[in-house]
Amino acid sequence: MNVCYSILVACDQLANLPTVLEPPPTGPGPARPGGRNAVLSRQSHHSLRSAAGVGCVRGSGARTGFGRFGRKGSMDQGETPASIADLGVDRRKELRAQRHAIVAADEWRLAPGLSAELAPLAETWERLDPDPHFGGGRRATRTRRYSDFDYAPDTGELARRGHVAYLQSEEMNSFVGGTARHFGDVEPRTCTNALFRALVRYDFDSLPIEPEYRSRNWRCQIHQIRITVHPGRTYDVVPEGVHSDGYPFAGLHLMARVDVAGGESSLLSWGEDRLLARTTLREPLDTLIFEDRRLKHHTTPISAPRESEGHRDVLAISFSLPDSPYQTLV
Repeated sequence: MNVCYSILVACDQLANLPTVLEPPPTGPGPARPGGRNAVLSRQSHHSLRSAAGVGCVRGSGARTGFGRFGRKGSMDQGETPASIADLGVDRRKELRAQRHAIVAADEWRLAPGLSAELAPLAETWERLDPDPHFGGGRRATRTRRYSDFDYAPDTGELARRGHVAYLQSEEMNSFVGGTARHFGDVEPRTCTNALFRALVRYDFDSLPIEPEYRSRNWRCQIHQIRITVHPGRTYDVVPEGVHSDGYPFAGLHLMARVDVAGGESSLLSWGEDRLLARTTLREPLDTLIFEDRRLKHHTTPISAPRESEGHRDVLAISFSLPDSPYQTLV
C-alpha cells in the first residue's frame, strides 16, 4: 500500500508541473490558413539598442535611457505573465464598443523587471530571415519570423505547434494569396521574454470574448516583421491595399522606427470602407488592437528621406479559435 501511495503522489506532482517551452522543430510543415500582412509604422526617428547600457536613438542623435521603461531587472520565466492590471492600461470597454483600441506608449505602467525586457525583445529583430515573397526590389527589403502556438488563457502559456507555412487565400490576399510562404520560426529566446509573454496575455485579455470561450486553448499567431527602406526611396508596405487578414482579433505593437517617414495606419468599416480610426504609431510599444475579421486596415507608404537606410519593426499577435464563432476566415 505504501508503494501504491508513493506512486500516486509522484503522478500528482508530475501532473502539476508548469508547461515548458521547447526549442522549435525545424524543417517544412503543413500549411495553416490565415495570417497577418499589415504592418504599422512611425514618423519620428526612434530606435532601440540592445548592448550594455541600452538606450534610445532619437532624431537628434542623442542617446537617452528608457525612462518609463526602466533599465535593469527581469521576470522569472516560470511566473504567470503580467495581466491588464499589472500593465496599467485597460481598453476592454473601447474594444467592445467600437471593435478597436489604441494604446500610446506612455500609457503603459511597466514594473522595472518587466520594462527591462524591452531591449532584449527588440534586439531579436536583428536576427530575422529575408522574406523572399516581398517585392521591394531596390526600394526596400523585408525580414520576418512567423510561428503558430497554442495559447492557454488560464496560465498564459504558449505551446509551439511546430513549423508551419503561412497561407492565405487569393480572396484574402490579392498579392501573394494561394502561396505557402515559409519563414524562419520565432526564436525560443523571444518566446520566453517576459515582456513578449505579457503582450500576448494583454492582447488576449483585452478581447471582447464570451466567458465560455475564455477557458479554451486558442491559436496564437506571431509575426515579427522589419521593413528596411533604402536611402531616398519610398515603398508601399501594403501592396494588397485596404484589406483584412481574416483573424478574429489582432494586436500590433511597434518595436522600433528609425529614419523613416510616412506610414499612417487606418481602420475602415468592412462594407463601405468608412474611415473609423487613423494613427501613426511613433514610439516603441505604441499599440493598435482590433477585430481584424470585421474591419479592414491599411498603412500608407514609408520612405527613407535621409542618406541612410531606415527601418520599422513590428510585432503582430493574432488569435483564433477553430470550430467556434472565432475561427479564422481564409
